[in-house]
Amino acid sequence: MAASGKLKSKRTMQNLDYDPTRASARRNTVVFAAFACLLAATGWYSLTTTLTEMTERDCAMGVQKACNALR
Repeated sequence: MAASGKLKSKRTMQNLDYDPTRASARRNTVVFAAFACLLAATGWYSLTTTLTEMTERDCAMGVQKACNALR
């Protein structure tokens, strides 16, 4: 059985290698900004979804303030 590294071409593997010490400052900035945006978006989505579900559950249990907040 062949090693998994031999199944991929060198060119493909070179494109996947990312070494921040050899990359330009602009590329590092773009990578960091993209990571920060994805992290922030994930956090925002998680919080808003969780809070909305909690409010819906409270409204189903009869809490009037929760039902008013959903309107």
